[in-house]
Amino acid sequence: MTLGKKLKVFKVGLVLTLLWTVFSPTLVLAEDRGTSLGDFSSQLASQLNLEVDQAAAMDPATGQALFRYQDDDLHGIASLTKLLSLYVVYDAIKAGQLDFDTKIPVSEGVAELSRLPNLSNVPLDASTDYYTAGDLIDATLIYSANSAIVALAQYVAGDEATFVEQMGDKLESLGITDYKLYTASGLDGKYQTTHGDQYTSQDENQMRGIDLLRMTQHLLEDYPDILKRSAVPVKDFQVNPETTFRMVNFNEFLPGLAHGREDVLGLKTGTEDLAGACILIVSRINDRPVLLLTLGASDNEARYRETNKLLNGLQDNLAWTLLHQKGEVFASRDHVDVYQGRQDQVDLLYQDNSAAFLPQGIDWAQEKVESYSDNWRYTPQGTLQVKAPLDPSQAVNQVTIRLPFLEDVEGQDMALTNAIVPSEEVEGLSPIVRVTRRMSQLIESLVDQVEDWLDTQSAKAN
Repeated sequence: MTLGKKLKVFKVGLVLTLLWTVFSPTLVLAEDRGTSLGDFSSQLASQLNLEVDQAAAMDPATGQALFRYQDDDLHGIASLTKLLSLYVVYDAIKAGQLDFDTKIPVSEGVAELSRLPNLSNVPLDASTDYYTAGDLIDATLIYSANSAIVALAQYVAGDEATFVEQMGDKLESLGITDYKLYTASGLDGKYQTTHGDQYTSQDENQMRGIDLLRMTQHLLEDYPDILKRSAVPVKDFQVNPETTFRMVNFNEFLPGLAHGREDVLGLKTGTEDLAGACILIVSRINDRPVLLLTLGASDNEARYRETNKLLNGLQDNLAWTLLHQKGEVFASRDHVDVYQGRQDQVDLLYQDNSAAFLPQGIDWAQEKVESYSDNWRYTPQGTLQVKAPLDPSQAVNQVTIRLPFLEDVEGQDMALTNAIVPSEEVEGLSPIVRVTRRMSQLIESLVDQVEDWLDTQSAKAN
């Protein structure tokens, strides 16, 4: 780049930076942010003045953590518990224990719970064969109906306490070991329908925020139907043949509701005294689904205000970045020698895309560290050498790409891997041809040596 062009780029960049500073003062500037996930998260949280106890975001398709803020300690999860409870219910459906049309009994105790004041509920009548599992799942996701999930829990496990044990078993199966669980609904322990008298209002379900995201990642991968059902903004619930109850989704981020956003695809809210106002949503960054969680906002309005500004901040400061494209040339044929092949040269290509979310403005080409599964072979002239036969579907090596920003939700470094493949098929030489070629090379070498010796003798004679 010429000096004139560099100055022009600098001037344009300076103007854009000044405009960004004036109109978006709360967002992190690429030039100021660190490139590790921890630095990015702490700086963005500080500049957004994020007022929640915990927050986290991840790409569920890759497991990449996108944002982590104080999410390593146990925290109340309130009705977000219902996502875990539904995981157990859907496992039971998968196992054939019930289906969506199964009629779920409602006990007198659950019917009474459904009519307690100041609890999120749809009213239920005591019955043995009126409400289907599908009805109660919808009530659980749309209206966070505590009585609905308790009825499902009692059907699946026999009683709520046993169901809570199954919830813990589910977490353990996912490698999540740090949690406290008392109820299937997310209400505090004194509402447990089996042993509620053993608990107090201080006994709330708790998980680490990052573990809640991990669990939800697996839940949606196994049972995408849950996201679809959670995205219904309004639905009528048939309480009995004469009565319907209108359920307006508590997730006010859904399009058409109070804080509606077109880029929010679903999931769930939760509120309890100790947990505060919580929400877990599926949204998009660069058209890719992401999971985003905030725990412990001060009230309902703060829940949406804080989550909204965090989502905007992530959308403004992260980009899905293509590091290497499928079919991109890794090494051109001028720099690749084919050993024992019917042709002497071949292009080497990246087999797939290598991409990840990265902070905008990061100079990833300077920060990336690449390693290979096997040592490369070189000719004496320093050219890469690959051995025939070669097949475009078979890797000649594998590259691993590491960047400081890349972490998974367990806090471990992430790496991108990609196979290096030949651009075309190259047949190997037959043994006879290889021997013939080798003999020809030896003869040529011998002739060269003889010619050099004769030239030397001629020079001496003169």
